Amino acid sequence: MRLLVAFFRQHFYTLTAYRTSFWMTILNTFIKIYAYAMLWTILFDTKGELFAITLPQILTYSTASVALSQTFTWWDGPHIYVANNVRKGNIILDLFRPIDFELHMFVRGFSNALLNFCLYTIPTFLVASVFFHVRLFHDVHHVIMFFVSVFLGYLVLFCLNFLFALLSFITLELSGYLHAYHGIIAFFSGQLIPLWIFPGYLQRILDVLPFKSVFYIPLSIFIRDINGLNIYHSMLFQVFWVLILFLIGRLLWKVILKRTVVQGG
Repeated sequence: MRLLVAFFRQHFYTLTAYRTSFWMTILNTFIKIYAYAMLWTILFDTKGELFAITLPQILTYSTASVALSQTFTWWDGPHIYVANNVRKGNIILDLFRPIDFELHMFVRGFSNALLNFCLYTIPTFLVASVFFHVRLFHDVHHVIMFFVSVFLGYLVLFCLNFLFALLSFITLELSGYLHAYHGIIAFFSGQLIPLWIFPGYLQRILDVLPFKSVFYIPLSIFIRDINGLNIYHSMLFQVFWVLILFLIGRLLWKVILKRTVVQGG
């Protein structure tokens, strides 16, 4: 807990030192919400019969997606930190710290996610509730299920990012893979487009992969597109992939650590 508080304080001081960047991020978030809202409104006006949910639901989905993205910052996770430090040779300092390397990466990322949630996500939801009439929550049970699913989604994302970060210990450079990886996360997790828009065969493939655990499942709970026992089934799916990805990550980390090569310094 002390380590989490320390990283939280560090990220907060960094944000307050670059206030212009903070306000530009807020502005960029609102622009994204407005752009998504206009896009979905136009699509519903022209081909509304093709969609399985209502316009208010998809507006809520897209708004929550943008807000949640600011919490997760999936484009700047531990894979970026590890890749940069491996390239510079500074990763040796992290390996010598008296703390488990994966735990260090998780606490560093999770503290940043908590700060982002307080400074970006909450204001985004509040503004969206005023301008787009987004109904935030229906009842206490809905609140609990949503936040538990969000936490599980973050764990899945962290495990995916950590596995991708381990690749940098082998290739020593991730820049050639980042665009492909980020594209996969954005599209196959439901962050950009809800998965029910994808063709049936692709939906069946994505139903067994971990990516939908990151955004699609929490956002579906948020707009109440998943209800009843399906909520618990979906959350068990998230737990399953957290365990599988964590175990794979631990196994690969033990193997890679034995053959680590550090350059630079």
